[in-house]
Amino acid sequence: MSEINDTPTDPAATPPELSPQPSPDNLTAEPLELSAESSPANAVSISPQPSPDNPTAAATRFPLPYSPTRRITSRVFAVLGALALLLSLTASWVHNTVMNTDDYIAAVSDLPSQPAVAHLIATNITDTLIEQGVPALQDQVNDDVIKAAVPFAAQALRPQLIKIVETGVRSPQFRTVWIMANKQAHSLLIRVLQGDTIAGVQTSGNEIVVNVGNIADTLLPSLGGSKLGKELLKVAKNGEIRIQTPNQILQARAQLRLANQYYALLVSLTIVLLALALLISDRPRRMAERMGWSIAGACLAFIVIVRIALSTGVGSITDPDMAAAAKEVANAVTGSLVHMSIMAMLVSALVAAFARFIGRAYPQIP
Repeated sequence: MSEINDTPTDPAATPPELSPQPSPDNLTAEPLELSAESSPANAVSISPQPSPDNPTAAATRFPLPYSPTRRITSRVFAVLGALALLLSLTASWVHNTVMNTDDYIAAVSDLPSQPAVAHLIATNITDTLIEQGVPALQDQVNDDVIKAAVPFAAQALRPQLIKIVETGVRSPQFRTVWIMANKQAHSLLIRVLQGDTIAGVQTSGNEIVVNVGNIADTLLPSLGGSKLGKELLKVAKNGEIRIQTPNQILQARAQLRLANQYYALLVSLTIVLLALALLISDRPRRMAERMGWSIAGACLAFIVIVRIALSTGVGSITDPDMAAAAKEVANAVTGSLVHMSIMAMLVSALVAAFARFIGRAYPQIP
């Protein structure tokens, strides 16, 4: 008989026990499990993700490898794009409203229906009628007592005359006069700013003199049967408008020309800068979200600045009636600028919200 060797064997030499494999006859058998430790050759290697601490890692998550220079450049383009957008809004307003007569008329056509503006216009018309009518009445009166009493009677009737004229100012007939007068005046102003030579407009020293008679002659044929408009224009026919321009006209001319010429360039530059900010970024979705919220905030701040500037300018006017009318005029003229800023703010906020939604729905998109 052979002897049984009780010497312990080397564990490394002992083959591993394998669990029975499932088969049609033995469906309850557990499948073979191999761990990475028992079979190093079958272990799965996981590549590290790129991060600011490890910028050389394989770029398996981002569309572009992480780069501090790329990220900083993308943010710089985003900031410049937001600033260019605000400049584009201002240039668009100057191009479409300030320098465009039709859009300007659309903005100011309803001003006579505003109480403050109607009252100021009626007051100015009444004062002009009294100033020119009192001497005419005094020339027709021989009695010195009555002649001396005419100015006092005119001043006593002034409040009632203002109310009567104010009713006429709010009428459709005066609105026709208002639109035509503003169209002629705005066209003249634009031509003056462009440096054109205009009949009835003289530039001498620091003064621009506009002959109102030329405007009245242009307006009279378009009034039809409006007796009120014709009478008002007859009163103003011999008047003049004098504009003091100590270098302001030259500055305004240069600024308006600059904004008008570079309007399209600013819009194109805005689009290019914002597109580059997204294309260069290694996290375009996050960049779109942050850029959207940032532009929305910049537009909101821009609207606040415009309102503060208007309030400051109106607050410097000492005459209450003039200040109230100036506020209505400023709101009408700058209304399109504020509306464009609000639209830009809403669109930017929607883009940011959509980018955030995409990030939550598809976390793999950076």
